Amino acid sequence: MGRAVVHPVALRRAARLTGTLILLSAAPLTSACAHVDKPVAPPAVTAPTPAERYLRIAEPSNRRLELDFDRLASPDRDHLAAARADLRDAMSAERTFDQDFLRLTLPTPVEVSARELVRANESRITLTSALTRHDSLGQLRRDEQRLAAANAAVEVPVRAIRHELGLPPPHTS
Repeated sequence: MGRAVVHPVALRRAARLTGTLILLSAAPLTSACAHVDKPVAPPAVTAPTPAERYLRIAEPSNRRLELDFDRLASPDRDHLAAARADLRDAMSAERTFDQDFLRLTLPTPVEVSARELVRANESRITLTSALTRHDSLGQLRRDEQRLAAANAAVEVPVRAIRHELGLPPPHTS
């Protein structure tokens, strides 16, 4: 068999055509790869607002207190040891809230209400502590009104703080 002879002009045309095809097909790939080298900006992270920081500590404390006071009013009402345990847990929740709350950086107008809340909560803690030392259900029942008054006294600055932070009032009273 004979060897096929390729004309040099045809060879140059084929080479140019191949080169053009390679360049045309590489252009989109080059463009796509160019974006890979560019650094991607991380998603914007915003600092939590004072309201968000407040809610992060208030919501778990409120759930815990609601549970303790609900048990104290119903299933544990006739069981001194259980009622005292509910009061001790409520006291612990109150202390934890106060410690966390005092660490918050709040706008100046909210600071006044914050100090009022801590004072009211400390007063409730003192009363709650006294109630845990009662020896009878009768003593506990006699002090239920004092505990309700202490709870109401805490709600006043809570409502003020929530208003000052642009939050709705608490869902329970």
